[in-house]
Amino acid sequence: MKQIIIYIAVMLVVLVGCEKEPYDRFTNEYSAEDITRLVLSTNTTHLFANGTAEVEFTIDAYFTKDLSVKTVVGTEVVDTIYKDSEVKYKTRNIPEGIEIFSADGEKIEDFTFSTTDVSTGSMEFYAKALDIESPAVSVIVEEAPSEDFEEVVIPIVFHMVETDDYKSMFKSFDQEKVAGIINQLNSAFSNTAKANAPHSVDLKVRFELATINPLGKELEEAGINWVQLGDVATDEAYTYVKENLMWDHNSYLNIWICQWNDWAYWEDPLTSSPSHITTDPTILPGLNMVQVAEGDPIEVTDPADIGIMYAPQHFSEGEVIITSIGKFLGLLPTRYFVPNWWEPPLIIVDDDVDYCADTYTHRDAIDIWKTTYPNDLTIKSVNIMDEETIGSVVSYHQGQRVRNVLEYCPLRSWGN
Repeated sequence: MKQIIIYIAVMLVVLVGCEKEPYDRFTNEYSAEDITRLVLSTNTTHLFANGTAEVEFTIDAYFTKDLSVKTVVGTEVVDTIYKDSEVKYKTRNIPEGIEIFSADGEKIEDFTFSTTDVSTGSMEFYAKALDIESPAVSVIVEEAPSEDFEEVVIPIVFHMVETDDYKSMFKSFDQEKVAGIINQLNSAFSNTAKANAPHSVDLKVRFELATINPLGKELEEAGINWVQLGDVATDEAYTYVKENLMWDHNSYLNIWICQWNDWAYWEDPLTSSPSHITTDPTILPGLNMVQVAEGDPIEVTDPADIGIMYAPQHFSEGEVIITSIGKFLGLLPTRYFVPNWWEPPLIIVDDDVDYCADTYTHRDAIDIWKTTYPNDLTIKSVNIMDEETIGSVVSYHQGQRVRNVLEYCPLRSWGN
């Protein structure tokens, strides 16, 4: 997140400080005859065979190029030639003459594939340019589930905790902004955000703006509870939230917009994964949970137990909002990383870090294009739990986790 801001700032300085001739960075001066290597990848590991869900393909085409570098020896300029430096182009600017085929020889058009045939169980695909072929990639093909989830409605209240020192940061918050967040969430969890998502369903999870407060009084603006604290320190603002703004978690998803310390923007939003469950905790692998009986009292002292706290600046970055809500509902990040020595080890099961076989694990990346772990394939990132991207897709396996959380986790029990 912060890398993006620094990168944009540097680029603005460069662009303002000098003028250059226009350069089309997507222009490819090579042809299919120059290709030395092809790598094919897909946007999914699983596909529902309903005729609508689609696999999307990405091709990395590699070419060899003689790279000329001028070096100085003494006072003499010498050209040093390095042979066979690879140049890579992605799908959008590769040359003509590259085609994609299924293992049985069917040509794939427009970089997408859908089917209604589940008899194969899985399918393989490869890319080809003249006599150069990529390694095959495999996709599991499944029948779309017929289950019809019971609708769960989650009322959200945005507590705008305004203080004098950070008052200017709240000027952009209004009904239109919070309604846009609700629309983004509903699109992701109803499987309408991305047309033809490969392995997703309508989870029947709906978010709405709360209209009344705990005393039954109508909010002046739907979903927004304005709180002006005046001249108070950030730690005092946080204490006020703990003592006064933790509305009943059975009736609201509390979201606090609050500068809880002076560097809050540089931290992740404050929230936690579900902590208590009324059934076998192993249905939610990867979470540290306490099993309790239905109706057992659960002490709640931390706002992160029943909601999410954002710094005001977080709302300029849409992926922060939806990813944190995914975490709150039991989903895990899809990013592979090497933990610091003081951090718990990263658990990897079947090359997966989120216990969802229909999502990719990706390495660090600050844009929409990610590299998978451990196979180093290029994917276009759209999942809500991918890092540094505005995600819009919840996979079916992720959806099953969310539905289990909503059914069995007492602190996530709206509608139950």
